[in-house]
Amino acid sequence: MARVIRSYAASRKHRRPSRPRTKLARFESDARFRALVTASSDVLYRMSPDWTEMRQLGGGGFLPETRDPNTSWMELYIPPDAQAEVSAAIEKAVRTKTTFELEHMVRRSDGTLGWTFSRAVPILNSRGKIIEWFGAATDISTRKQAEEDLLQALAEKEILLREVHHRVKNNLEVIDSLLNLQARALQDSNVRDALLETSNRVHAIAEIHQILGRSSNFARVNMETFIENLSRKLTSIYVLVPGRVHTVILADPVDVDLQRAVALGLIINELISNALKHAFPHDRAGTITVQLSRKGDAVVLRVADDGVGLPEQLPADSLGFKLVRILVEQLHGSLDFNSARGTQISVTFPG
Repeated sequence: MARVIRSYAASRKHRRPSRPRTKLARFESDARFRALVTASSDVLYRMSPDWTEMRQLGGGGFLPETRDPNTSWMELYIPPDAQAEVSAAIEKAVRTKTTFELEHMVRRSDGTLGWTFSRAVPILNSRGKIIEWFGAATDISTRKQAEEDLLQALAEKEILLREVHHRVKNNLEVIDSLLNLQARALQDSNVRDALLETSNRVHAIAEIHQILGRSSNFARVNMETFIENLSRKLTSIYVLVPGRVHTVILADPVDVDLQRAVALGLIINELISNALKHAFPHDRAGTITVQLSRKGDAVVLRVADDGVGLPEQLPADSLGFKLVRILVEQLHGSLDFNSARGTQISVTFPG
């Protein structure tokens, strides 16, 4: 008799919960979910372990509610263009049993498309198996629209800045051409040379605006590109025999803001022009080396040649040297001359 009682007790111990208790548990779970929906400003949802079924969705007001289990939730809520991205994020979350988190497009209650930030966590049983996903979705349509408006404004600003630099460059090229035409019409060689030097300075500034107009960064100028283009232009002007003077560019990828780029560009123009005009008289061959590098917090420009060197008495009254000294002061930099072997001129300024 005792054995029968123990067997009966064991059978009651392993018996599944009665249907009324299962219904009660489901009712209490639904009641808790509805309470959370009421208390939250977000959309709350419950998903099956593999996300094939949406068990419930409610709250927030911007998505249509799902009160009964729905296996077509993807087609209902997610537009076709976003379904692949959402499915990939779900697959990863299920496989790794980690939080699902994604910003994606949704179909809203009024039928229009919007954006949501959705985040769901897996609910695990005692054996570590996923039994459900519980998530929340926030309407971020307003923020996304603001971001799109900002990107549009930035794109319009970029177009405007590009056009400004293009027009400035064109106007400077017109001035450059007028100076060249005027110089060719003059008989006085001193005046002609002065106009040509002014023309080169205008061209140097135009080159900076041309680089900015083609760049994706309108705030800073790539000086490596500038040096290469300017040296090619100046060599074609002053060296009548191709190959007689070689220019070597050793420039790090240094970029500076527009104001300093103009000053630095004019300095480079003066130093290269001076070397091409005076370092190699009587068709002497040689090499000009232009180095631009960063040393700590400073930028160092060095223009050197292996020509005849500087005269013992520098032409301090020349416009070129006056301009270089003024521009170095604008950069809050220092100027150094060395004529031991050819000529080396260094400019150092805060980077």
